[in-house]
Amino acid sequence: MNEPKNTLSKSQLWVLKQGFSAMFLLLSGLCVMQAQTDSAFIKKYYYRVTVNPGIVYKDFKVSFDTDHSSPVFFQNSSFGAKLRLKYKWVSFYYTIPLAGANVPAGANPRHFGGTLSLFRNKYVLRLGLRRFKGFTDLNGAGNETEAGTFINDMRMWYNLIDFTYILSNRRYSLRSAFKFSARQLKSKGSFLLNTQWNYQNLEADSLTIPISASDTYHLDNYKNLKIGIGGGYAYTYVRDKLFATLVLTGGGEFRRLIYDFAEERRTSNRWRLSPSLQIQFGCGVTGERYFAGLNGYYLPGLDREKGLNTRVRDFRIQLVVGMRIGNYEQEAMDF
Repeated sequence: MNEPKNTLSKSQLWVLKQGFSAMFLLLSGLCVMQAQTDSAFIKKYYYRVTVNPGIVYKDFKVSFDTDHSSPVFFQNSSFGAKLRLKYKWVSFYYTIPLAGANVPAGANPRHFGGTLSLFRNKYVLRLGLRRFKGFTDLNGAGNETEAGTFINDMRMWYNLIDFTYILSNRRYSLRSAFKFSARQLKSKGSFLLNTQWNYQNLEADSLTIPISASDTYHLDNYKNLKIGIGGGYAYTYVRDKLFATLVLTGGGEFRRLIYDFAEERRTSNRWRLSPSLQIQFGCGVTGERYFAGLNGYYLPGLDREKGLNTRVRDFRIQLVVGMRIGNYEQEAMDF
């Protein structure tokens, strides 16, 4: 005896087809609504060439202090003219030194290298390789000299890898504030995830550092390796074509300090956990072809260690103007 086949009637098939059609239309509508919502927050600019000159000020400080002495500050600061050329998604930077800041007559502080920043939709990657030569003793007590004395044989390497992931990257753009390759259309913020690797190496010919009223160290070399992880928040306020952005990231970092002294003593600390903080800010105006803005970066240096303590403070601010030339179609590289 044959069993009856489990088949659908024509009316049941018709109902299923209508149901699938309705579901397809609903999903398509949701996708369109999502795309419209995303595009309502960020407008991307697709131009072949972007040119933006600017003026940049760099202030780099190293300080030493103990529980029994006030901080001694050494500074390498300068003004420069910066030119950025961008072809589609590839950028080229060049900075021409103009003058040293807060240095005595005849002094010539040097700053070699630079920082390469890659701002994408979902993340920001910074690669820095910088070399400083010559520092101004701001206190006068650091090398048994008067305040304002320039120390030419004080040198420092400062290497950095910094990666930031933008959680709300479909509605929030960091490059709209710092690279002007997009425009934030509505006020919006986003949480961030951040990790950083930083290596510092300072060399000097027996730099004298007071550690108390009666004792001093003669420092030959200082090394600091930091590996940090954390997060933060970024927010951009928008009013028509004007914008203002503030970015705060921080967390914890593992670090190790090594000091070499002329007295043939070495102080080496184990890996320790300390807080970290970075501040970025930007403001300006963005149009279809032209833009102008002011943006900056500040690393305050929160290291604190029992005994001799060293802090590195990095501050940069720049004023830029620019224009876009020759628009092109969106490409797959815009991720």
